[in-house]
Amino acid sequence: ADSVDELKKKIKESGYLLASFKEIADKEKKTFLPGRGKEIRLLFKELSNLLTGGVHLLEALELMHENNKSKYLKTVLKNVIIRIKGGGSLTESLKEAAKIPAIHLAMLQEGEQTGKIEQTVGQIATAMETEEAGEDAPAEDEAASDEKSDDSPAPAKTKSSKWRASGNS
Repeated sequence: ADSVDELKKKIKESGYLLASFKEIADKEKKTFLPGRGKEIRLLFKELSNLLTGGVHLLEALELMHENNKSKYLKTVLKNVIIRIKGGGSLTESLKEAAKIPAIHLAMLQEGEQTGKIEQTVGQIATAMETEEAGEDAPAEDEAASDEKSDDSPAPAKTKSSKWRASGNS
């Protein structure tokens, strides 16, 4: 809501009574602490498992909130649940509640729009897992050079092959 009156009206229309509220400063709106990527990945993985198992989105988020031991994720999930109950999408709710890479938000939005949220959430968890593992893995060139069984040098590039490869023949 953009104002206190609008907030009261929305809550009243939902059948609730606003007893009190706390305005959150802009810098506090996103619940993100460095190194929380692993927790966000686990959130996506657990959500994927629940949705694939047939649990509805809001129920899955509430179950995760109730059973989570991480104060960070409990706060993120609580904020997401509130936003979804208020009519927000999962993408917008997560965007406001936690710092999530834009590429994953775009994937999530696409999943919501196409009705493939279960698969998309799983794909995001897998992508985040791959990114995490990639930080510790050797670079592709190093891995490829380690796989060579012989010590023969790579073929030299000639001027003519360079011109052909770049399309300037």
